[in-house]
Amino acid sequence: VEELNNGGRFDFNTDFVIKTAFVVFDKRAKYEFEKLRDTTFLEKLETRFPDLETAVTCLRDWLDSKAMIRTGRFLPSQLALIPIIDYLLLNKKYKYGPADGSESQAIRQYLYMAFFTNLLAYGADSVLDQIHDILITASKQQPGVFPIQQLGEYMVRRRKLDAYQFRNDYLGNLGLVLNIISNGVSELPKKRGWSLENDHIFPKAELGR
Repeated sequence: VEELNNGGRFDFNTDFVIKTAFVVFDKRAKYEFEKLRDTTFLEKLETRFPDLETAVTCLRDWLDSKAMIRTGRFLPSQLALIPIIDYLLLNKKYKYGPADGSESQAIRQYLYMAFFTNLLAYGADSVLDQIHDILITASKQQPGVFPIQQLGEYMVRRRKLDAYQFRNDYLGNLGLVLNIISNGVSELPKKRGWSLENDHIFPKAELGR
């Protein structure tokens, strides 16, 4: 957890790691204490924890270098990261993380769209379980290929969207939008001239004459 938070830039906790372990090791996402007494799960966790730790570390590096998310301010949902870790483990890519190019772009697209559509706003455990099933099926049909099409179709069904595409109303998440187009922001400058105040860009009232 300390490694993940990288000097306090993020706000991950042990619960995030436990829920991630439940998902990737086939125990389903719902937090139930009985699972922590399941000897089969605990043996699997002990055996594969180094793989999970490596995947999580690779994810943090990828957030910095590719997703351009360098602080918890621009991470609306930590849970949206779990399917990425799940994909890396299922496809044995946890040592190096997402590859540059199309794979990294597809994963980045999934992450941003999960944020913009509020994919995990409610029923998060069910969403994580369904995505886990999609990833398992995809890893058997097309090993090593991130299933962005299937995940996009799932978002459409889950959020009752007209289509899987960016919409103007997603600009309401102004902080994330500005972080993306600014190529990643680590911290807000303490000087005048740059801020994420919505009113500066989309004023709520026009100036009078």
